[in-house]
Amino acid sequence: MLHSLGDDAVDVPLAGRRVQVYQPYRGYYLFRNAVLLWRQPFAPLPWKLNELRRLLLRLAFFSLMVPPRLERLGYMLLGLWHGLLRKTGPLPGQ
Repeated sequence: MLHSLGDDAVDVPLAGRRVQVYQPYRGYYLFRNAVLLWRQPFAPLPWKLNELRRLLLRLAFFSLMVPPRLERLGYMLLGLWHGLLRKTGPLPGQ
């Protein structure tokens, strides 16, 4: 079976590593689902704090460094908002 992780990979400046780049709408699910998981009683606090740090880094990196920047930022923020509202299911309009 042929399988690919992401659509592309980009270098992270000053980090010496590469990250996978997906379609902008995938940020919606990443952020929404993280917020939904934070709300679960079984999610341990250390995981929540680590995931918050990772999401903040992703938000900064992808909205500043990977085009289309504003589209990516919009999807990530919408995912955060929908997670806070406890919305589930497919991304509206897709």
